[in-house]
Amino acid sequence: MLRIVPWVILLATVSFSFTDTTVTHHKNDQLDFVRPDYAGNPKIGNRFQNQSPRDQPGFWKLMKWGFSHFGDQSIKTSDTFRPRYLSLTPDSIAKMRGVVWLGHSSLLIQSDSISLLIDPVQSFPFNKRLSPSPILLSKIPHVDYLLVSHGHLDHLDTKVASALDGSRTTALVPLKMGNIIRNANPNMVAQEAGWWQKFRTSKHVEVVFLPAQHWHRRGLADQDEVLWGGYWIRIDGVTIYYSGDTSYGPHFKEIRRIMGAPDIAILPIGAYRPDYIMKASHMTPLEASEAFRDLGAKVLLPCHWGTFDLSDEPPGEPIQWLRQIEAQGNISGKLVEMGIGEVIPFSVVGP
Repeated sequence: MLRIVPWVILLATVSFSFTDTTVTHHKNDQLDFVRPDYAGNPKIGNRFQNQSPRDQPGFWKLMKWGFSHFGDQSIKTSDTFRPRYLSLTPDSIAKMRGVVWLGHSSLLIQSDSISLLIDPVQSFPFNKRLSPSPILLSKIPHVDYLLVSHGHLDHLDTKVASALDGSRTTALVPLKMGNIIRNANPNMVAQEAGWWQKFRTSKHVEVVFLPAQHWHRRGLADQDEVLWGGYWIRIDGVTIYYSGDTSYGPHFKEIRRIMGAPDIAILPIGAYRPDYIMKASHMTPLEASEAFRDLGAKVLLPCHWGTFDLSDEPPGEPIQWLRQIEAQGNISGKLVEMGIGEVIPFSVVGP
């Protein structure tokens, strides 16, 4: 029997060939680089490129996944393990200081002076939430900056972007994403950056856009026409690295070499089965622990699990696997398991 989710992903990932092999480099000329030797993001034709070649799953592999059950699906469907959950109100969320997980990869990072909403997704087509949202994201008060790691539908819900106060909120986004934001919310200013570029922000926060090993598509004809990446955030004297979606690669050590070791690393741990489809796009919990070690961070906050059904592993498997890695002594710092709607204070990094 054909499953809905693989077909959605199939339609979103099938690759169209192109013959233009000219390499050009792109950046925002208005922004500074934290890595002066970087020429800008390479493009072949209209498509941005990864630092290393990405093994895009072929059509027949995707077809095979779409038409197959791959083992006992009852193990997956009977898994009732879900993240801890706390319902929020606009008043309660306004008082929170630290990192708040809103489910999947949606996050709120908030200090006394500034508020950042990251990868906001209330819902997306053909995928029911396994864990509810703690608040209607459009009701989050006083969002100063909207950060979007990439354009996939499970990381950018334009209905949320359209509902934000565009006169107050500035979008900090990858190259070529500005039009998507402006179409959703004509009142919102969108500032685009390439890898290793520092956004222009208020004195209360510093934000740098960093490499990831991933890809872009929102429609059938826009593959990799918008950049993807992660964010380095300095707020209240704490440095936070959010990777966005990425496979494991040498960019983690490179980020540490250029930026130093972050205090907090927010890394994805779900959507990794089947391996032959997902390995080029996501990390397993083991790979996330290796990335955490490469970064030299103090605190690991795992995300991208337990909220949407995107792949073949049971919903609770990612965090349970990560707990096993910790129990074996193979987490190089402190693992802090976030609950949806709970705040992780900046003091979690210690003195």
